[in-house]
Amino acid sequence: MIDYEKELELYRTELYENVLPFWEKYAPDTEHGGFFTCFTGNGDRLLSTDKYIWSQGRMLWVLSHILKRGELSTERAAALERYAHLSADFLMKHSRLENGNCVFLTDREGKKKLTGGIYDSSIYVDCFVIIGLAEYGEWCASAEALDFALDLYRHARGRYLSGKYNTEPYPVPKGYRTHGLPMIFTNTARTLADALRKRGRLEADGIYDEAYGYACDIIDSFVDGDGILHEMIPTEGGHDTSTLLGRYINPGHTIEDCWFLEDEWARVGDKERHGKTLSVLKNALRLGWDTEYGGIRLFADMTGAIPFGEIPDPDEGMVRKVTSDNTSKLWWVHSEALYSTLLFSSDPEVAEWYGRVKEYTLRTFPNRENDLGEWIQIRDREGKPENRVVALPVKDPFHIMRNLLLLMELCEDRIG
Repeated sequence: MIDYEKELELYRTELYENVLPFWEKYAPDTEHGGFFTCFTGNGDRLLSTDKYIWSQGRMLWVLSHILKRGELSTERAAALERYAHLSADFLMKHSRLENGNCVFLTDREGKKKLTGGIYDSSIYVDCFVIIGLAEYGEWCASAEALDFALDLYRHARGRYLSGKYNTEPYPVPKGYRTHGLPMIFTNTARTLADALRKRGRLEADGIYDEAYGYACDIIDSFVDGDGILHEMIPTEGGHDTSTLLGRYINPGHTIEDCWFLEDEWARVGDKERHGKTLSVLKNALRLGWDTEYGGIRLFADMTGAIPFGEIPDPDEGMVRKVTSDNTSKLWWVHSEALYSTLLFSSDPEVAEWYGRVKEYTLRTFPNRENDLGEWIQIRDREGKPENRVVALPVKDPFHIMRNLLLLMELCEDRIG
């Protein structure tokens, strides 16, 4: 049996005494707004004051959600409120280009910088700006922030449906669809719809329908007959089981998406797709788990082996990522797995997985190299710290704190 009161205290302590203090002390840019995120893995050095808009939107979501809970001391909450207002202002002033898309990178003051010869190198950025400003707009009743998020969402949705977008740092090879896009749009639309609904905005209904549509696309298109979610599928449909790109799975993405999906099935009472999602979660845990060293690998073959299959172009960006990073153990994968396994823990098999994931995660990722707190985000297969880049060159402020908050709220809900 899971002791939810004990779990609640564990996650509350980890958030408010270990992880959040790092960001409160070292990261706020109180002059220009936003947060510094380009730290070394153990947080001991700031390598750049550039701002990845991806991370700025994520941090605003975290700040706003913490403030919504209203449980911090007056002094601590007042500081976070100031940071949230400065961050929202920074995003509304500096995140969008003249074409309506979001910029990937700016300098400290918000001046736009090229990445790979372009400014708008990832539609994922747009989604994180939307969720940040939506959560902020809900928390402080900012119609300006909600209108900004809504307009950006409609623009980004149009780009998504037309196929006119970039997806760095996870490029989509020609001829494939990627699971990451309907996945992020599911959560983005749901976050925006919830914020709009709570502020009495009528636009919420249509966006709820769109969130459910993205979720149905995932479970109906990307999941094969064995309950395995493929990260890439051919644009014409079906599943490619001959090439490396068609065969590989991203267990962390799948595990994270399971709670995105469950939010949609629970809202509309879709029991059939709930059952399918439970099977998808179990398969991702089983296939992704490293039986020798523990933990969840970043990439795996659909059989659970090291990724393999035909490689038409060895220089393709995702081929290089899948082949070079497949044994890495990442913080975000395991923080997401904590929440998804606890969410589905009424199933005995998943409850057992929750205990296994929790033991590995809390033994492996919290920073013990110095007294700065937070987690060391990247580990090698054996669990040793690695100071290198897997996606963005940042110490990401999002996944750990978001999942600690969601874990706390799930425990509170089950305590009753």
